[in-house]
Amino acid sequence: MKNNQQQLTQLSRLTYQTEQLYRLWARQQGINFHQLITLYELYNQKQCTQKEIIRIWRIPKQTLHTVCDHFIKAGIIAVLPGRSADQRERLMTLTTAGQKLAQPIVTKLITFEDQLTNQLVPGSLQQAVETMSKFNHLFTETLKKN
Repeated sequence: MKNNQQQLTQLSRLTYQTEQLYRLWARQQGINFHQLITLYELYNQKQCTQKEIIRIWRIPKQTLHTVCDHFIKAGIIAVLPGRSADQRERLMTLTTAGQKLAQPIVTKLITFEDQLTNQLVPGSLQQAVETMSKFNHLFTETLKKN
């Protein structure tokens, strides 16, 4: 039991450190972490809503709203007609200027990540993803019961 607790503590610390490294990487690109994940999702998905980004990344609604509002005013994001009947769920896409901003950043990140993951033992990243996914699922289900 004690060993599990030590490993979970270590995993939590490493997860936090990884996020901090991505925050540093984003700053080196001249943007912040929340701008990075917004550009990343819009670049890869082509279109999505704020609600989808919030669900995927678990970031505060107001934080993402602030990022998107800034990008809309700067001409980086365009808002398309809403999906829902009341039009509150705004579908977003990158503008041409947004594509020009996002493409080199996202491509550079993917290349950087590929360089790093190629140094890992084959299959170890997939195993880590599967394990963390299972842990998060169990955690979520247990929380729902309590």
